Amino acid sequence: MKRTYGDIKNQAKARMTGSFGDAFIIAVIPGLIVYGINLFIKIFTNFIDPTAKVIIDNVFDLIFTTLASYVVIHLVLKYVRGKSGVRFDEMFSFDNRTLKFFGYQFVISLISLLCFIPLLPYFVEYLNDIQYLANTESIWNYLETSGFIEDIANAVYLSLGLLLVFSFISVRISFASYLIIDKDMGIFEAMAKSWTLTKGNWFRVFFFGLSFIGWILLGILTCGILLIVYVSPYMTVAKAYLYTNLLEENGDNVDYNEFKTDQKQALKPTVLSGSDPLDTTPIFDDKDEFDYYK
Repeated sequence: MKRTYGDIKNQAKARMTGSFGDAFIIAVIPGLIVYGINLFIKIFTNFIDPTAKVIIDNVFDLIFTTLASYVVIHLVLKYVRGKSGVRFDEMFSFDNRTLKFFGYQFVISLISLLCFIPLLPYFVEYLNDIQYLANTESIWNYLETSGFIEDIANAVYLSLGLLLVFSFISVRISFASYLIIDKDMGIFEAMAKSWTLTKGNWFRVFFFGLSFIGWILLGILTCGILLIVYVSPYMTVAKAYLYTNLLEENGDNVDYNEFKTDQKQALKPTVLSGSDPLDTTPIFDDKDEFDYYK
């Protein structure tokens, strides 16, 4: 039976009790390392051609951000299955799954870029014609007489429609990255499996992140400090439990003791008092004022 948002979040809270430091390291440290590396790269690229700088900065940012995402998912999946402690070398443990993870991210980026294909001809037209017109009046005359504005408006509507389709697809395949790391699946095999896991759960997955809106707003009010210190680890662990719950609901076995080394450590997190783990209603959490979403 489906667990509610509150039940899944309570699993995360119970797991973080007594081991919050591990959750913090997993969710925050890889991002900080990447931020430091990218900052270091930007210092050196200040001395090269501005166009080349933009390209190099963005390429390295994409590579290291993807690596950070891989490390976070890799470590948090072990964490929710009983792993205690995080070694520094584990953050740099890469194998064939890393390449497949990069491949998956490339596929997602390619699909998202396809949404903007209707705008491409008008971007080319702008580069070839409009920017070379002598003055503002000439540009406006060109736009009014060429039908450029009407055509590009239609292209924008089409792109927005494609983005809506992409948003639907992206939710359905959102756990492919987890499956690549967790099950060592191929890119398209993982996407197909994620599609199965999220069948009938589209709104449940889509609104899961939004159900943390109270915590996010509170984090903004604290100038982002709470977001880094608590909300990010909380959301990272909670999403991992959403994934494992979807696996269980699909009939897959999840061993919450797989990486447990300390026999005294709590095993599968129990739902905190006041909530039935098998209760199917309501879907939204109404027990924590900061987790409430309506």
